[in-house]
This record gives sequence, structure tokens and C-alpha cells, in this order.
Amino acid sequence: MRVKLLKDVWHVLKRDHNDLGNITNILAERVVNEIESMFWFVRWEKFDLLNMIEKKELSSVYA
Repeated sequence: MRVKLLKDVWHVLKRDHNDLGNITNILAERVVNEIESMFWFVRWEKFDLLNMIEKKELSSVYA
């Protein structure tokens, strides 16, 4: 599904960035895999929420 979405919007990205070539299924899968491997906000692997709350390391953004 994500690969299909990337391929569907690729022409918009290509319009704004002339150096982008055509995207293949293999390239789309690689891009999606790379993005999925990044931690954007919280690294959820081996994450102990209770421990983080007890340490007060998590604070409300809008407090």
C-alpha cells in the first residue's frame, strides 16, 4: 500500500525536483523500507512507558 502511494505521488515530487527520475517498484520498496526504519518521534522498540513516566522524562508538549 505504501509503495503504491509513493508511486502515485512520485510525479508531484518529480515536478518539484527535476533531478528525480522515474520510480520503479524496487526503488519504491527501498524508499519505503528506508523511511520505515527511521525513528521519527519515539523509538518504540524496548520502550518502557511506565519507567519513562516515573523518571518524568516524558512531559506534555502543550502543558
